[in-house]
Amino acid sequence: MDGKLVLDLHADYELAPHMIVFSHGFGVDRTSRGMFSDIVKQLPDDYGYVMFDYYSVNGQAMNLSTFADQERMLLAVVAWLAEQSMVTDISLVAHSMGCVVAARAQAPELQRVVMLAPPLKIGERTRDYFTRKPGAKQQGDLWQIPRRDGTTSYIPTALFDEIEQIDAAEDLLAYASVQPYLLLIPTDDEVLGDADYNDLALDENITAQTIDEADHNFSGGSRKPMIEAVVNWLA
Repeated sequence: MDGKLVLDLHADYELAPHMIVFSHGFGVDRTSRGMFSDIVKQLPDDYGYVMFDYYSVNGQAMNLSTFADQERMLLAVVAWLAEQSMVTDISLVAHSMGCVVAARAQAPELQRVVMLAPPLKIGERTRDYFTRKPGAKQQGDLWQIPRRDGTTSYIPTALFDEIEQIDAAEDLLAYASVQPYLLLIPTDDEVLGDADYNDLALDENITAQTIDEADHNFSGGSRKPMIEAVVNWLA
């Protein structure tokens, strides 16, 4: 079903006893460029899902939200699901920056959680990485940044300010103390190539698993083993 949920969030969803909420990463749509849609196709029959946009999209323009707003959106979706009479439990699958949003939001009473390729350091390079892209320019409190896929991201300076104050590794460890989760690590991550997940992998509440020859988006031949690991954990 395609429609609006709480807070006027645009979402694709299907209600079922077991619900999966998806938390997408930086600068992509609610399907995480099709990755979440591929996971949904493999869910068991009694599983439903919610994929919603953290950002507003108008044609080729994407307006990014702050972390505080994204956390509020995620918690609102989980709260809305908890009120649905047919829903018995709620799980979460997050990718990349969406993992940090989920960790910071600390949604209560989730059944299962999967973290796909979470960043451990986001403040050191993010502002420079995006603002130095060809064609990037600042307009007041927004950065207008052309993307390789032909879209344009409008990023508030407040988001960069937030990111520079966030310790992603600390947030991910803190979240594990209240919510055990599966951590899936791509071995050939071109975005977070130098990420060291040892501290997370050693935590007793985190089940770490590597996906061989996987890039940051688990594309190509790594998509199937990633989905199998996710579905096995959720079901």
